[in-house]
Amino acid sequence: MNQLQARASYDAMQKYFYLPAHSLYCETSPLKEGDKPYSYLWSLREAMAATIDMTRMPLFGQAHMPAVADCFKGLSNYWNASKHPPGYDSYVIAPLGTGGDIYYDDNAVVALELLRWYRMQKDVTFLKLAEQVFPLLEHGWDTDNAHPHPGGMIWTQSNSSPPTRGANVTGLSAQVALHLYEETKQPSYRDWGKKMYEWNRTALRSPEGLYWNDMDFKGGINKTFWVYNSGAMIGAATQLYRVTGEYVYLQNASQDADAALHYFGSDGRFVSQPAIFDAIFFKNLLLLEGVQHDPRYLQAMQTYVDQVWNTKRDPKTGLFTFAHPVPLLDQAAMVQISACLNWTTRDYSLIA
Repeated sequence: MNQLQARASYDAMQKYFYLPAHSLYCETSPLKEGDKPYSYLWSLREAMAATIDMTRMPLFGQAHMPAVADCFKGLSNYWNASKHPPGYDSYVIAPLGTGGDIYYDDNAVVALELLRWYRMQKDVTFLKLAEQVFPLLEHGWDTDNAHPHPGGMIWTQSNSSPPTRGANVTGLSAQVALHLYEETKQPSYRDWGKKMYEWNRTALRSPEGLYWNDMDFKGGINKTFWVYNSGAMIGAATQLYRVTGEYVYLQNASQDADAALHYFGSDGRFVSQPAIFDAIFFKNLLLLEGVQHDPRYLQAMQTYVDQVWNTKRDPKTGLFTFAHPVPLLDQAAMVQISACLNWTTRDYSLIA
């Protein structure tokens, strides 16, 4: 994947999804009748992540800096200070929208992007914004010791589905905590990161070295394998190695990467996963690559991107047609993976 291909994918995202009047995006292209005019928080975050990824492109990076500022302007439309603890709603709040439920995993990935931009720019504003999300993530930790395997994070405050403790939200929140520790050296962040990581590894790691999706409050396990659960745990283990120097965490990250590449790299499973799950996984492979080189990591990314470019992309629009209408999540995911394939090795440590 060369830089021109990555830029073409980004340009298509901006052409078909970006809504400049309010620095926001739409959820799909085209919108269906009755759809809300703006994207949900998760999709906005992924467009923002894609834009940030473009800034590290050797040829075009600096040209995307204003667009990053615009993404953060759009993000502010989701912050709901009236909730306790405050956090980012799943949809834009008034006056542009009606707001929505708080999802802990959404807030974790937003915090990761705030931290990544801080790591790149050293503007303390973004570190403070990430820190103000963390009390919400703490609030999502299950504190009922009567539950089987106490601990883990619930994924939403919504009452629309039975509560579960998820591998994704727990692993992603561990990453937030550990990045915060790296930047602030506050021991509480390190302790939270370890606790979250260890809960996932002991409660939801399968015999194959993959991660089951969630556990309910009765101990029932949803044994679906999603690749981003492995990605978050590879990233968290890599971070634990960086902050503790304990080799066991690097071993854990390598073992989980081996297991995920073996499973998802067979029978077309990468392409059958949601593209955004693949993006989270591959970017965490790069985080690991930054401390332990393995040629399989970049090779797996390149193979995936080549296959998708050749089989899922509409050459007339530049959109990736995993589904119709095209979701912003899919387009942003492909921009992320394509852009990061062009990063220099020294930038891998900036992955969050």
